[in-house]
Amino acid sequence: MKARVISVNNQKGGVGKTTTALAMAAILAEEKRVLLIDCDGSSTTLTKILCQQAELDYRQLKMTLTDLILFKTLGRDTDAFADGAVIHCPEGYDLLPADNKLVSVAAALATQNDMEIRFKALSHLVEYYRRYYDFIILDAAPVLDLFATNQLVAADELLVVSQCQKASREAIHELLHTVDNFVRPINKALTVKGILLTMLDKRAKYGKQQIEEMRDEFEALHIFDAVIPRATEAERYVDSGRSIIYQFPRGNVAQGYREFMQEFLVERLVE
Repeated sequence: MKARVISVNNQKGGVGKTTTALAMAAILAEEKRVLLIDCDGSSTTLTKILCQQAELDYRQLKMTLTDLILFKTLGRDTDAFADGAVIHCPEGYDLLPADNKLVSVAAALATQNDMEIRFKALSHLVEYYRRYYDFIILDAAPVLDLFATNQLVAADELLVVSQCQKASREAIHELLHTVDNFVRPINKALTVKGILLTMLDKRAKYGKQQIEEMRDEFEALHIFDAVIPRATEAERYVDSGRSIIYQFPRGNVAQGYREFMQEFLVERLVE
């Protein structure tokens, strides 16, 4: 069975996408084979965290996602290099790392006259990895460019991670516009799984009000019942080199992610 490819996405930064991608990988890796792909060249936070976990210097990586995509734009066969780029992490999942040159990939893709490469360079790479994993998680950058389109074209499922703030809600509308107008003509099978709300206290009156506003604004989408609370451990785990699931396993955030994953996987089964 081929891997499910999930894009963890929002065009607004600072909403918890990387924390979510890491938490999902850590939970899934308890029973499944998981590959994380760092698609955010603007920060490479995921790569830095997991290189620390694997006791590697991210500045000395010999092969990254950037190299593989650029090889593809040059017409080179990436299969020979794909395995060597993957890093195994002690928590049980694998990483395809990024570097800060990844931001140049969109420009390289834009020069391509071959539409198969222009929009599906990442898809071709993902197809190689599908045979080895049960889940592939794409940690997306908070941008809408040609490489962002590549990520959505490569995905089977889109998980939107969002705070309830106005800027984050506006970014969701931009993302959905991109999906409807630029992605679906190429990837008709892409499923929008729903919205995961983060950094929120759903027990407080204002928190409950924000959730209801999100449900009203995005009534056509599934909003997960599980909510990831705002907590200090979510801000401190980055320096540890571990996912929040391992660094603070009994914390409210880790518990929130476990509840979300139960809902996410069950929701998939009843579709």
